[in-house]
This record gives sequence, structure tokens and C-alpha cells, in this order.
Amino acid sequence: MITAVFDREVNCRRAAAAAFQENVGRSGGGPSTSGSEPTFPHGLDIISIANFFTLSNRTECYLKIAVDVAHFEPYRRPLIDHLVAYKVGHIDIGLRDIAAKSLHRLVPLEPIYFVSTVLPRLIPSCVHPTDVILRQGALLAVGEIISALGRLPTAERPLQDSLVPIQIQRTIRELPYEIDRNRLYRGKGAEWIRIAVCKLIQAVSESGISLKKDADPAASSSAPSAAAPKGGRLIRTTLQAKAKPPLQSYLDTLEDGLKNPLESVQAAAVDALRQFNKVLIHEETDQWRIALIDRFIKISTSKDAGPAAWRGYSLALGCFPPGFVPAQKLLDIVNNLLLLAKLPSDTAMRDAETRRNSVVALREIITSCGSEIVSGHVDPIFETLFVALDDYSADNRGDIGSWVREASVHTLQVFVHSLLQPPTSNMIKPEIYTRLLHKLMKQTAEKLDKMRDIAGRTLQTLLENPLTLAPRRVELLESIYSKKNRSFEWASSRHVFGILSEWMSMDEYIQPILAGFVRSIGGKNNSRELLDDAIGAISAHADSLRGDGSKLALFGEQLLRFWDHHQAINTSEIQAAAFYRLYEVIFATDVFSNIPEGAIASFVDSIGQRLQKEHQRITKISKSIERLCGFSALLASAAPLPANSAGARDTTLSLLLFQLDNKYPVVRKATADAMFGLLSVFPHILPADVEASSQVVLATLRSIHWDTAGDEERVRQVLELHSLLKISPPTSLASPQLQSAPAPAPAPTSVISSTPSISTGNGDTDTGTQTEQEAADAPASS
Repeated sequence: MITAVFDREVNCRRAAAAAFQENVGRSGGGPSTSGSEPTFPHGLDIISIANFFTLSNRTECYLKIAVDVAHFEPYRRPLIDHLVAYKVGHIDIGLRDIAAKSLHRLVPLEPIYFVSTVLPRLIPSCVHPTDVILRQGALLAVGEIISALGRLPTAERPLQDSLVPIQIQRTIRELPYEIDRNRLYRGKGAEWIRIAVCKLIQAVSESGISLKKDADPAASSSAPSAAAPKGGRLIRTTLQAKAKPPLQSYLDTLEDGLKNPLESVQAAAVDALRQFNKVLIHEETDQWRIALIDRFIKISTSKDAGPAAWRGYSLALGCFPPGFVPAQKLLDIVNNLLLLAKLPSDTAMRDAETRRNSVVALREIITSCGSEIVSGHVDPIFETLFVALDDYSADNRGDIGSWVREASVHTLQVFVHSLLQPPTSNMIKPEIYTRLLHKLMKQTAEKLDKMRDIAGRTLQTLLENPLTLAPRRVELLESIYSKKNRSFEWASSRHVFGILSEWMSMDEYIQPILAGFVRSIGGKNNSRELLDDAIGAISAHADSLRGDGSKLALFGEQLLRFWDHHQAINTSEIQAAAFYRLYEVIFATDVFSNIPEGAIASFVDSIGQRLQKEHQRITKISKSIERLCGFSALLASAAPLPANSAGARDTTLSLLLFQLDNKYPVVRKATADAMFGLLSVFPHILPADVEASSQVVLATLRSIHWDTAGDEERVRQVLELHSLLKISPPTSLASPQLQSAPAPAPAPTSVISSTPSISTGNGDTDTGTQTEQEAADAPASS
């Protein structure tokens, strides 16, 4: 039976269960007719609990099946003894953890045996000097047993009974200090020990063991000492005169955990501190607790503390229970968390994990203390969370800003839900609801499946609440219900983007949806499926507008407003390139061919003006090859727009020619590719007197290698293209020496594909692997 429920391998567990079942069938496992004890007691009952199918999951075996079997007394103590003797010190850390949890569930079946036998066997192993595996497993087991004993009904708690020697309670209470005194946090596996000690402190804090320093040390000297493990040392069972008080020792241990760079250690320390603070309410004065919070706030904002301390202490600020400090001091914590959640101007203080932990701590405060405590900070909290939802920080780990955004969505859901309860149900302004839905819709249109799932579920929860004062709430909800079926998933881009395509017809929500599609269409390393779903959603919206001139004109105005918003903010190079890709996709749908003549002319002229302003902007500030190549692709996609006036067309072609003389070779080649594809497919965009010579223009584009040609040769070809297209060249290119020089012979081979196709604008050519540094080292234009 032990093998069937506790073996590491599933095949061994099933084989043992089959053998047990076979023996029950042959030897009998039911009540004996002769009155003697059956060979396999309760066999028939057990084989219905532990069989081939139920033993497939190891966690289920340890936490449920073993407990069910242990209800039969003949099997109870052997199961407990096996866990203590073999599984607590197992080499598999996952097995040690689950064995301790199994002991936790077995405690209510025989608490006296755990107090009298199991704890004395485990306690000496908690300070084993050499075996870190056994030490960690024993600490976990002792913590789980103490936690289970503390959760028993008051009448059954051995901790409050005379059967539990006071010496065992004192010894368990001193374990964290003993481990620190013996320097057992050092060496390999130190993080295991810290996590285990934090869990032990949490268990001791909730078990009812007194943490006050004993007034009569002599009372403990007569108590028997627990036996030391073989090769180990005896644990101290009396308080030393210089020993720290338990409260101070525990607090120092937990603060060391908060400063640890490992998130698992910090999380264990915060969980323990949350329970330990409930003890401090009764054990320490208000002044002491206020001083503690002031110290936590100071460390969380100190530049000298370092990122690990910022993360741990910011997370710890959210674990103070109601009544721990006055309400005013709690507001100081909230203000500090709002400050930490924002992106600091000092780059040395920027840390995504700190911002995420600050948002998580804010959610913990709202959950534990209620929205009334922060009723005066409603607008600042919303503003901070909205700003956090725009955190797109990235480093070599990827999109680290997504951690902050995910935490912000969860916190917003909790905060709004708490505010919708009396007496704060009227504290959210209508404009806050609108901004909230905008932020959530933007996240549902982005590329991360996890963010779409979290934001979508939160959005649906808010819309289902009748108190939510969102514009067109019923229409949004009906759209979700009409799409939602058995296979609907918020994480699925195909399902979600289909709903967003319908919502784009609502003028209130098209702007945030477009902002989300910027990341889905133009983001780096996006999957082909995501890109197709996003382009399909925009195309579906465009198709729904065909034939309706007024709606198309409105869509054009919405695109212009979104463009102006983009230029008004300080967008990063990566986001700008993604923005270009979005408009390139929209222009490629040919949706504007049905706009009334006056409206399309105005729209195209406005686009031309904005392209010229954007060109002036990136010429001054941009050094991103991706952005410059994307701008060339955008110019090529905007040139064929219907009703393109001669002035707007010349502006677009002039900007393309300017890009041909860019200092980066990759940009020049991408521009040549885009221009060649444009004129191959849409030669009619040229003036009537130039259209006949379009093949000459294409031949000129193919005549040189734009990424490797010399300055003089390249400038000569650019001037030739200006002449063919009858566009005045800029003064920087009008060099008399270059104009009078003889024309070079055509290159023997072409570097531009002669197959008519529209360039994607992503620079995906044979030079796509060229870095910005390599491009910068290439010869610059005159």
C-alpha cells in the first residue's frame, strides 16, 4: 500500500495497486467469517479508492488517496512513518514538498502521535549540519505539522494541551534563530532553507505558539532534549542569555528574505510576514509598528538599497492587516506605492519587477482594507493604473512591461469591484469608465495571448455589471454573447479580433482598438497566425464599410485623428515602425476607393501633409533602420490612393527618392524594392507624359546595387530618377560636378527582383541581417 500511494513512478504505483488488488481477491479483504483479522484489512474498500486510474496523478496520491487510506487504522501509522523516514529527505525537491503537505492532511487523523513521536523525530533534522536536503525537508514537514495542529478545533488542539511538552514548543520557536546561529543559510541549497524557514515562521505565527521571550529560562533546563541525528549535533533547547527575542529574530529573518534576489524567496517571506504581522498587532506598540512601516517605505525608495530590496519591500508594503497602523499611515503606504508604480525619470531607479510588485501590493491593500480606506485617492489610483497599462518596457528578457500591465488589469478589476459596493458605488466618474474600457480593449487587441485573456475576462466582467456606466454597454455585451460559444476563448486571436472588428464601427472605441492592432500587426516576432487574424479583422471592418460613403469618410477622419495622436506622443522607434505597418495594411485594403470624391481628395491631401511632417521628424531624430524601412514601405502603399492629386503624388514620390539617398545601405535597398514594386503594379500613378517611360524608370532602379554603390554613382542615379519623374531634386543633390559627369554603365546583375510585387516594408531582403552598426559603417551619401 505504501508503494501504491507514495512511489515516485506511476508504473510502480499501478503495479503495487494491482498486486494489492490481486491479493485481496485471493486472500480476502472483507470481514472474516471466522472472526480472525483478514490478511488485507479493509481490502475491498481500499481497492475502490486506490486503483489503476486513481493513482495516475502523484499529487492526488499524496494529498487525497493516502489520506483516504489512512482513515483505516491499520494503515495510518505505517503511512506516516514512511513519509517521515523516506520522503521528507528524498532527493526530489518536489517530492519533499508534497510529502510535507501530505503530513499536514494526516495530522487531524492522529494528532497525538504527531506530537509525541513525529515532531521529536523531525526537529533534530531541521539543524542537520551537512545534509541540506534532509534539513529542508524536515523544516517543511515541521511547518506543515504545526500549521495543521493550529487549525484543529480549539477543543482538540494539542498545542493548548498539557500533552504537548512546553519544551517542544520552545524548540520549534527557536529553530529560525538556531539555523542563523549555526550559519546554515550558506552554501548550496541556501535558497531552499530560506523558503522553508519562512514557511516555518508563517506556521508558527498562525499556530498559537507564544513568541514572547520566556521569563523563566530554568523551566526549560529540566525538559528532556530531543535526540540528535546521526552525525549531527544536538539542537539547543534552552534560551541563551544573548539570544535575540523571537519576534526580533523572526523579523530579521523575514527582512533578509525580502532582500534576496530570488522571487521565490521574496514571495515566501511576504507570505510569512503577512501572518507574522497579525502577531505583531498584539505584541508590539503602535509607535513600534509605525516605525517599522516608515523603515519599509524608506528602503523601498532608497537608491542605495538596490533592485532586490525595492522589489521585496514594495511587495511587503501590501501585507499589513487592518488595524496594524492608523488609517493615515496606511494612506502614506498607498501614496508610496503609487509613486513606485510609475516609471521613474532616473534610469538607475527603473525596475519592472518593482513596479509590478507595487501594483500587486496596492491590490492587496484594497482587498484587505476595503475601498473606503482609499476613497480619497480614487482618481490618483486610476491614473496610476492607466499609466501602468501603457508600460511597454523591454530588455533582453523580452516584454517585461507585460508583467506590470498584467498586474494592473487584475488590480483594476478588484478596485472597480470594491468601489461598486456601497457606500462607494457612486465614486467612479463616467469618463473613468470610458478610459477603463479603452485600456482593456487595447490589451485585447494586442499580441500576447495571456494579456488578451486577462483583459478580455476583466472587460466582460465589468460589462456584465449593470452599475458600470460604460457607453453602449448593452451593445458590447450582446456582441460578446453572440460570438461566445463552446469554443470561444479570450486568448484566441481569431475569436477576439472578430469581436473587435465589430466594435471598430463604434466611434467611441475605434481609437484604442487601432492602438492595440499596432502591436499585433507591426510588433516584432509576431506569429503568422496572429498577423493574419489582425489583418483579417481590419479587412473585415473595411469590407463592412464599402458602399457607405459617409461611414468611409468617418473612418478616414478617425485614421487622421489616430495619426495626430501618434505624432503628439513620444513614440519609441519600435512602436513607430509598427504604426507604419498598420497604415500600410489599411491602405492595401483599397477601402477608400468608394469614398465620395470631395472626401477622398481631402483625406489624401491630409495624408500627404502628415507624411511630409513625419519625414521631417524622422530625418532629424531617427536612427532606427526598421523605422526608416517601414516609412519607405508606408510611402509606397500611400502613393496609389485614389484621387491622389498631382501635388500629393509628387510629394510621395519625392520622399521615396529622398529615402534612396539615405545614409543606411539597408534603407536604400528597401526603398528601391518598395519603389520598384509600386511602379511595376501601379504605373498609372505616374503623369501621362511620364507613364510611357515607366520601363525606363524601372530599368534605372535596377541599374545599380543600392546598398553597395559608391556615393557619386548613387547620387547620379537619384538625379536621373528625378529627371525622369519630372520632380525637382533637393539642393543637397544638385551638384554641378555630378550632373556633368558621364552616366555609368548598367550593373551586370540586378539586386532587385523583377517580379512585380508590393514590398512588405519590413526590409526582409538578403541584407536583412545587416545590423545598424554595419549600416552606419557603410559609405555615407554626399
